[in-house]
Amino acid sequence: MEEKESTPRPEKSGNSSTDSVEHETKEYTPSHCRNPSSSQKCSIGKRKISSRESENSETGSTAKRLLSEISDSSRSDNSGLLSAVLPHNTCNWTDLLFPPLQISENKRSEDAMIIFSNAYYDFLKDEVDMFKELNEILNLNPSKQLKEEQKCFEHAVTYGITIDCELLDDVTIADLEHMEVKMNEVLVSASNLLEDTGRNIWERTVWRSLEMFLSQLFHMVRRRTEDPDGVSEGMFTELFMCFMRIFGLEIFGFSNVKNYKLKVGNGTVISKPDAIIYNPRQKNMDCSQVIAVVKVKKNYSMKKEYCSDLLSKEKMQHSLEYLASEVKGQHMGEMLSLLPSSVFGTNGIFGFIVQGTNVTFVSLAVEKNYLECLASENLQKKSGKVTYSKEYNILSKSGRLSLVQVLSHLSVMLKYLNKCYVQKSKMQN
Repeated sequence: MEEKESTPRPEKSGNSSTDSVEHETKEYTPSHCRNPSSSQKCSIGKRKISSRESENSETGSTAKRLLSEISDSSRSDNSGLLSAVLPHNTCNWTDLLFPPLQISENKRSEDAMIIFSNAYYDFLKDEVDMFKELNEILNLNPSKQLKEEQKCFEHAVTYGITIDCELLDDVTIADLEHMEVKMNEVLVSASNLLEDTGRNIWERTVWRSLEMFLSQLFHMVRRRTEDPDGVSEGMFTELFMCFMRIFGLEIFGFSNVKNYKLKVGNGTVISKPDAIIYNPRQKNMDCSQVIAVVKVKKNYSMKKEYCSDLLSKEKMQHSLEYLASEVKGQHMGEMLSLLPSSVFGTNGIFGFIVQGTNVTFVSLAVEKNYLECLASENLQKKSGKVTYSKEYNILSKSGRLSLVQVLSHLSVMLKYLNKCYVQKSKMQN
């Protein structure tokens, strides 16, 4: 058999600017996963101290027991242990389950663009030619179309969205009315500034998505004015989806997402993501088409010591303390459940964790046959790695600009992969 050519690491391109933002801290749990005794009211974007009670929960205790049993050298395999410890619904997962799942995580956050570049090398390591061509398009010799698209998106998030703050509570109706006026001016300036490719994208996709983003902000601010607790998690999901559509990404939310199943031993884990970003050109909804899994929380938790340390932004960003155990665990379960539907096969998948208006880019890469070994409850020789980015706030100008490169690259990647799969399908037929 001919030996496969080793895939070179991608060349890094562009500078991804960092975004220092304030952070929300109360974790919000959907009603179907909520513990009634732990509910806690909080103004949107205002911080509440919340300890990690999950570490003392039944799931946490069971996970610790499992870790102890796995480390017992007298056992030759882990048969039956994983299915015993994994909650049957991923809304009950925490990051205490990462070790038994053989999943490691980065301890310090990274720029989203660095995560993207490293991840698609891992995802396409078995597709050498595809990787080389994609790396050429994205990094080594970016096409004129990619440059124009990026210029178009930068114009949209800088001048089309004039909001520049960190909390929804800071946005007023007057701010949105000002944005509405400016958007009409930007429509004219964009037509003059952009060349044919960028102009076509603006008129076909960006302008309509900007209108929807503004409309959703109006709805949320008015609702907040009527009732300080009236802004729901679903509203934040819709706002994020409107933002993603600016970049031409196809995304649909909770009500349109089916339940996904993950086989572990004799049991099945059920998962339902808040939203997924997918390839709309695939006619068969059951085939591989998902590029990213989205987890949305209205607010989130952080450790007490960070609240007493003047909410040190730098410390939080580097130590991942802005991501609660429950948030990471739930999102991990959703990404694993969606792996069979990934556009990258079962090598990996991207994700987003959205907490209010703060966005964290995520990648999950696993070794070959990881899911098969998980199904047989024997992961001793298989592992995976999840990587989390810094947070980027879509209400701030710097936060939006920091996401432009990775989102435009994600959009181009999805189009390219679709073209490859169409060509492969024609050859097979």
